Amino acid sequence: MLAMRVSALALALLSAHLAARQESPVGSTLRSLVETERAFSRMSVAQGTREAFLAFFADDGVNFTPQPVNTKATLSSQPAPAKPPNVILEWVPVTADVARAGDLGYTTGPFVRTERSEARKPLAWGWYFTVWKKQADGSWKVVADIGTATPAHVLPGAEAFHPANVAGQPGASSAPAPAAGATEILAAEQKMSELGANGALDAYLTCGTPGIRLHRSGAEPVVGAEAVRSFLADKAARITSKPLKADVSRSGDLGYAYGSYVASFDKAGSPTEERGFYLRVWKRLSDGWRLVADITSPEVPKTPPGA
Repeated sequence: MLAMRVSALALALLSAHLAARQESPVGSTLRSLVETERAFSRMSVAQGTREAFLAFFADDGVNFTPQPVNTKATLSSQPAPAKPPNVILEWVPVTADVARAGDLGYTTGPFVRTERSEARKPLAWGWYFTVWKKQADGSWKVVADIGTATPAHVLPGAEAFHPANVAGQPGASSAPAPAAGATEILAAEQKMSELGANGALDAYLTCGTPGIRLHRSGAEPVVGAEAVRSFLADKAARITSKPLKADVSRSGDLGYAYGSYVASFDKAGSPTEERGFYLRVWKRLSDGWRLVADITSPEVPKTPPGA
């Protein structure tokens, strides 16, 4: 019996060793992306967000404030602080995905902003969503970054990492060329907007993957078709959108778009309108392009004169 257990253990160790040596290119690339995200956060803690963002954003990378702005151009136009910032921003990826070509991917997870003091008092928290693109030198750089505030404070690192599961079948290997893929994403965006004009819930359930993510300010991430159904059940919501940019991986299986949106809600007979900007990630599955994630950055309503 002991010999059998030893043999079984040896076989298990050998299998684990072979699995590690035979890691798929996509798995290796995903790991490199996640490690880059963690290095980005560590630099933010050690040197401040300005230096970290300048180091990890692509030249054309944007963050949402709430509109998409060129991050490096904006930061470079501002003088560097004379002393270390008194606020620390840190985050951790809890899920991520990459294209088969290994040139485009995304990460998401909780973030927290704290005082730079021994007490480290939390000042703000939420979830971030970042799209990354491989550069000519082989490095990962941020091309789009957006965040949403959440009611609950989740400490970075409190959740274990797991690769994204969109609960769908990957598309065929004969993926379109990037230019065609971007055109197809824009067509999917158009369909999304047309459906959304009649009902946001129908648009998300029709265009989304079974594992679709909605990130909304003031709410925890909504993950999965049933959660989306519950989230929008008591809202007669409609949403139209207009993309400003779309890009796709060389393998034509992962892409993103961002732009502006107008959403209207009629909850309990009280109609309201919300305007802002969005970031979406699309994945090409066996039945075409499907929406993986939809994150919004609403504009702050303007106060009427005399109000």
